[in-house]
Amino acid sequence: MASELKLTRLLSELTKLTSKGQLDWRIKDAPDSLSHGTNDIFPLYYETDYKDQSIGLAQRRYQAYDGDHDRFYWAEEIILLFIDIRNRITWETSSPHAALYTLFETVREQAADVEGILKRLLSDDEDEL
Repeated sequence: MASELKLTRLLSELTKLTSKGQLDWRIKDAPDSLSHGTNDIFPLYYETDYKDQSIGLAQRRYQAYDGDHDRFYWAEEIILLFIDIRNRITWETSSPHAALYTLFETVREQAADVEGILKRLLSDDEDEL
């Protein structure tokens, strides 16, 4: 089992490199093996290569059961994945790490090019100043 301390260090390193623009994430379709045989939905999936290792980051939405109220509801989690050369998932974790959610939000902002979009949308305003 992966050491929690090592995992937290990896998540912090990936977040730092992503925020500095030194690690590029690509938005892709989630691997079929993630949703095969489930009703899970993966609205966002990103992939990058770091030190010759493919790493995936997925937003998973799934139905959970509330036994107290006898009903299903939609829940969400973020999953970190290691992917081999044949696009197979070799390891994954969805532990509720604050660092995992921070990485996901950093990756999402970078992949969407939020800074570039804001700069472009505000470019006329800056010209007037």
